[in-house]
Amino acid sequence: MKPVRIKPHRFLIQVKATVPQIPEMAEAPMSRLRTEPFRPWV
Repeated sequence: MKPVRIKPHRFLIQVKATVPQIPEMAEAPMSRLRTEPFRPWV
C-alpha cells in the first residue's frame, strides 16, 4: 500500500465541512502558528 499524503487544502475543506458552525476554527490554527504555539480548541 502506498503511504497516504494529506493535501492541506483538502484537509481544510474537510475541516470546514465537518465544523460549519465554527468556520474560523479552520483558519485560526494556521494563522496562529506564526505568532504563538499551536493550541487546538482554544
